[in-house]
Amino acid sequence: MPRDRHQRQRRRPVTRSRRILRTIEAVVCCALLGAGGYWFYHFLQESEYFSVKIIRVQGNNVLDGEDVIAASGLSQEDNLLFLDISAVEGRVEAIPYVHTCRVSRRFPDLVILKVKERTPIATLLVGSRCFEVDAEGVVLRELEPTDPYVSPFIMRVEEVSLVEVGERLEAEDL
Repeated sequence: MPRDRHQRQRRRPVTRSRRILRTIEAVVCCALLGAGGYWFYHFLQESEYFSVKIIRVQGNNVLDGEDVIAASGLSQEDNLLFLDISAVEGRVEAIPYVHTCRVSRRFPDLVILKVKERTPIATLLVGSRCFEVDAEGVVLRELEPTDPYVSPFIMRVEEVSLVEVGERLEAEDL
């Protein structure tokens, strides 16, 4: 019997030291995985391989592609992996002539901006200025005297005295 007690007392320190060793091993493994993940994240973020090199605009007939790219805020400094697509779509859709915009990525370096332009259905005459208006009442652009007009003409709308490009006119106004 004394032998068993002696052996039991020996095992406890060995078990305790093994637990401490395993805990240290687990902490070291977690630290190495965390450091490796942090390094990998920064490697991807700074990698030239995933930087935007080509930006294509599709669906633009009236708008200039360079104007759409400028409004998107995209540059060659952007990383394709960390691109905020919804923010880019929102900036492009802020252009009055753009109805919708969808952004897609093609790895490793291509961004495609697919725009659907608004279609003018009438010309609004306010004072001596003419504006294109779409079916939703959005004022698309001010027309120059040399630009072709879209008929029908909407004139003498008393509620409308000041019009800005991009403004949505209510049905009562027209």
